[in-house]
Amino acid sequence: MDDKGFIKFIRESKEYEMLILRRPTAFVLLSLIVKRAKRTNDHPYPELEMGEALIGDYRIYGATERTYRTDKNI
Repeated sequence: MDDKGFIKFIRESKEYEMLILRRPTAFVLLSLIVKRAKRTNDHPYPELEMGEALIGDYRIYGATERTYRTDKNI
């Protein structure tokens, strides 16, 4: 098995379906947070605590600043 990792979603979750249908940009933001979260000590940003992630570059996933702020509050 390679060391690239994976993200696990619970497909039967009502919240999962609702998030995709109602706020696809929030789903993408959530996916970015999961991907970027610090899981090991060799993370490129050593100042982060385990489980923290840097976000804020909303243009990367095609959102406006307003959409990004709304997505963070969901």
